[in-house]
Amino acid sequence: MKLKTALISMAVVTCSVQPTIAQADGGPVLFGNLNAGIQKVQGETDLDGQAFEASIGVKGAYKKDDFLMLYKLEAEFTEAVNNEEGKSDLEIKNASIVFPTKYGVFVIEPRGESAHQRDLYGAVDIFENNEADNSTLWGQPDEGSSVFAYVTPAFNNIVVKAAVLTLNSEGTPNSNYNQNDVDVFDIRVLYENEGLRIGLGNSAASAKQTGANDTFNTTAFTLGYELGNTHLGLTWEHQGDHPAPFDSDTDVIGVVADVKLNDGWSVGMGYTDKDSEHDAWDDSATTVIVRKQILENVYAYAEGADYKENTVSDNFSIGINVSF
Repeated sequence: MKLKTALISMAVVTCSVQPTIAQADGGPVLFGNLNAGIQKVQGETDLDGQAFEASIGVKGAYKKDDFLMLYKLEAEFTEAVNNEEGKSDLEIKNASIVFPTKYGVFVIEPRGESAHQRDLYGAVDIFENNEADNSTLWGQPDEGSSVFAYVTPAFNNIVVKAAVLTLNSEGTPNSNYNQNDVDVFDIRVLYENEGLRIGLGNSAASAKQTGANDTFNTTAFTLGYELGNTHLGLTWEHQGDHPAPFDSDTDVIGVVADVKLNDGWSVGMGYTDKDSEHDAWDDSATTVIVRKQILENVYAYAEGADYKENTVSDNFSIGINVSF
């Protein structure tokens, strides 16, 4: 039992499939999330009621003796909820199979939330609608596809994670057939001990995948620390020779502080600065969020973000998040 518990804990490091041993009988566990409220985006929308996220899925595990397999399948309906007719194409958010073993964790993930983004940007990703991904000032996507990953066993609180992406989307260039089997290679080293978390990693996208003249490297360093009721986080990202359209280098740095107060209240603040050789991409943002924990799986929040150069529009939102 201790071995199986350790293996599931190792798997949690890799992905968000987290059934307990008692649930590891093959039977699926239903889960979901609804994040809804109102938002105003300066220069783009009036006050607008919408779902910021609406998803539902199943997860579970199979075990026999020392064999353990975890699975997760999750669909997102956010666009359909916000469509005035309730219609939209189905989006798969997560589809993964995970094999925790004493030799490490092996992952097959046709589609999933990016563990690379979670590990290296999670320290500053404390906001609801201004996340640390490529929808704001950062370069790292928050989802990936066609992923095969491996996580080493922990040694002195250090793990190494590596992943290859064999992308199959058509376009320009056609990554489904570009004479390049490995389109993206991710690697990162993580250390975690007593509230301190340090990470360093690189994501290398091949020139045949991006259509650039050289490999597109995105390097990130992160530092997170839990100090009593306060979370402190920092992430630095360097994009080398961005493939489009100017082959420019870009640096992004973000810092946050998130403080838990009395009676379920918390307040977080962050500052992000983006500096690129292509000056039109330069920007900085100040973001503030206030949360109120109502029940274990229910909280309300208000969030506002001010972007100095408005490469991303200023916005304000009030919402409630329900998970099960």
